[in-house]
Amino acid sequence: MAVKVYKIYDSRASETVLATYDNLVFAQSPSGKSVGTYEVSVAPDGIDKAVLFAEKKVIPKLDFGINQKDFDSELEKLCGENFSKSGSAVSLALSILNLKISAYKKKKQVYELYNKNPKKEDLPYLLSNTIGGGLHTQNKMPIQEILGTSKQNDFSKRVKDGIQFYKNVEKHLTDKKIFFGKNDEGAIAFKGDYKESLSIATKSKLENFCVGVDFASTSYYKNGNYFFGNKKMNERKYLKFIEDIIEKYNLFYAEDPVMENSFGASAELVDKFGKDKIICGDDLFVTNVERLKEGIKNKSANGIIIKPNQIGCLSKAKEVVDLAKSKGITPVISHRSGETCDTTIAQLAVGWKIPYLKESLMNGERISKINDLTMIYNDLRK
Repeated sequence: MAVKVYKIYDSRASETVLATYDNLVFAQSPSGKSVGTYEVSVAPDGIDKAVLFAEKKVIPKLDFGINQKDFDSELEKLCGENFSKSGSAVSLALSILNLKISAYKKKKQVYELYNKNPKKEDLPYLLSNTIGGGLHTQNKMPIQEILGTSKQNDFSKRVKDGIQFYKNVEKHLTDKKIFFGKNDEGAIAFKGDYKESLSIATKSKLENFCVGVDFASTSYYKNGNYFFGNKKMNERKYLKFIEDIIEKYNLFYAEDPVMENSFGASAELVDKFGKDKIICGDDLFVTNVERLKEGIKNKSANGIIIKPNQIGCLSKAKEVVDLAKSKGITPVISHRSGETCDTTIAQLAVGWKIPYLKESLMNGERISKINDLTMIYNDLRK
């Protein structure tokens, strides 16, 4: 069996890793621009050295196409605790490759390895990044993402609604003669502030459709204060500010509304809104089971972002998913700003029965996940 790793480039033209088995099975790692402090490093000494390390020290000692937990356990031993020697670009690519080889040998799709009785109802709702700001966009909006999701029961209608929402936003901007482009994730980028952006999003909604926000609050937090545009707020004032935004724009979803260590402040938002809204942690948890346990103890969130590259391998990511579900916390599997055409997260959404996939409905590396889910949908409804 010939397993090889290569340096490639992601959608932001940043270096990442592709792993292949006999040029028949391929696995690629993404990378983020908005990165939590507690994430596994992508490549501690750079991608070139990570690839060389994998070729010399890791791949020759691994068996591929085996039980995923066993594989990932051995992988971490070779790559260092928390994949400190290799970084997640190498470790995740190899972890995904093992899973895909297992599927290939069994003549199954990846999702079928986990979900033994898949139904079309297992397809996720789509949290689609539609208007961009923050670190992904050079504009005046500190909010990183304004997201839309269709609550239609039928997956194909969810996709159509998400695309129509995107087009409605474009039309509003065109009618107002506002110039716009696209950011790293394919979201619409223009020079409006958060009020104008949320107003346009609200006006662009369809029937049975909801709007959410990724605040990515750590990106504008410093020394005990939040610097939101021209506002400087301590935590108490900032919490009231966030509450007002959630209520005014009837947001159903708020991701990272406070900075990455504010378990207590996040819990206050869950206490106020958690019955009918998702208060979701990304930087708060970084797909880490120990940080999730802290969040469970504090009741800090009722939603959690799942990004396998944050923790370095698939088995550790699944452990987080399983724990979250057991405690009534909604998992949301997510793309990264630096993406590839690898569709594993789409397969895992169905395989692990994750109710939401966070993505964008524009750009090839994003739409590849939607196309994969569309094929699964067509297979399952027969």
